Amino acid sequence: MLFGAVGQCITMILLAVLGSVRGTGAQVVSAILLFVFNSFFAIGWLGMTWLYVSCSLLASCSLHEIHISLHQPAEIVGLEIRAPANALSTCI
Repeated sequence: MLFGAVGQCITMILLAVLGSVRGTGAQVVSAILLFVFNSFFAIGWLGMTWLYVSCSLLASCSLHEIHISLHQPAEIVGLEIRAPANALSTCI
């Protein structure tokens, strides 16, 4: 997660600097940096999730079920009940 956070920080600094520069080259680089920022976000969170899942599989199956229950509602429920489903799964 620290690697992802450092990458996001550097990317945001570069985006802030390029925001004051005019020109199409700066705009293209800024657009690419937005994708780089999202990539660092995914690397940081996926790294944490991988570590959590591997530790929970070694510890017991119940922890793995809790991990799935926290992330599943955001993916499978409709937009109408997404917020209540996420709140309920987090409380559980």
